[in-house]
Amino acid sequence: RFVRVEITSPLFLQRIKGSDGGFWPEGQGRAMSGSILNISLGGVLVDLEESVNPGDIVTLKFNLQGEVILQNVLGLVKRSEESEGKFLTGVEFIERESLTDKMSGAEMNLLSDEIAGFNDNVRKILKKYIEK
Repeated sequence: RFVRVEITSPLFLQRIKGSDGGFWPEGQGRAMSGSILNISLGGVLVDLEESVNPGDIVTLKFNLQGEVILQNVLGLVKRSEESEGKFLTGVEFIERESLTDKMSGAEMNLLSDEIAGFNDNVRKILKKYIEK
C-alpha cells in the first residue's frame, strides 16, 4: 500500500503491552536497539538485537538520517523472524485510538499523554522526507 524507502538509521523500541497480556505503561525495562532497514507511511522494518512477538504493542524512537527525531510513536508488531542472530521485525504504525480494542480503559489511562500515534503531522514530515 505504501512506498518503502530503504534507509539505515538506529531505532529504539520498548514494549508497552505484550501479546501475552503483560502491560508496562512506562515501557518494559530498557529500550531494545536495532537498525531501520526500510520505512513507509504505514510502518517500519527493523533488525533488532532482541525478539518481540507479533501482537506486541510498542513505542518507537528513531531519527531520519539525523534530520528529524521521532519518539513515543506507537506501533504494533506484525512479524518477527530470527535471521543470523538478529530479529527481522515488521512494525505497523498505529494511532492511539486503535488501542481501545487492545487495552482496558484503566490501561489507557496509565499511558503517558506523550505516547501517540503516527499522526498526520508526523506523516507530513515523513512524506516530505520520502519525496525528496
